[in-house]
Amino acid sequence: LSIYDAYYNSGIEDDMVYIESRNGFDFTGNLFRIVEELSTGKYGNFRIYVYAESHVNAKIEEYGKKYDLNIHEVINSNDKACEIMHKAKYVFTDSGIRYKYVKKPGQIFVNTWHGTILKLMGIDNSHERLTMGIIQRSLLFSDYLIFPSDYLKDRLLKSFMLEDVYPGKI
Repeated sequence: LSIYDAYYNSGIEDDMVYIESRNGFDFTGNLFRIVEELSTGKYGNFRIYVYAESHVNAKIEEYGKKYDLNIHEVINSNDKACEIMHKAKYVFTDSGIRYKYVKKPGQIFVNTWHGTILKLMGIDNSHERLTMGIIQRSLLFSDYLIFPSDYLKDRLLKSFMLEDVYPGKI
């Protein structure tokens, strides 16, 4: 399935949730807790897809058993991840998102940044200035940015130059 087909020819499935923690390199923090809460069934019966690099699979399996997580599938393929993302009603991440993804009308995209910024990022880091658009794009796709503190909110919005252009809710 091409990205074109995934975007233009696949509908959005209201019961589908896509989760990607730290670009697939982890499964902890906010996104783990979101999966745990969605697994209770309080909000409906969602099909939860988690993208992860293969070395994270054992951790997800362990957490799945320990916390009774209702994960429909763990995805290790980038192509399959893009296909699912374009179909999912809800997309959650705690960092950037793959460059092949383009948010469709009707999708809800939530970013719960993965930590407190204790380093220079975005425009503040001369080594990241040329590539900061990757993260900036992901943040601009977000319908909701969730921050644990005003400090993180202020730093992230300033570092990625979103203060006057972010269209979603904080």
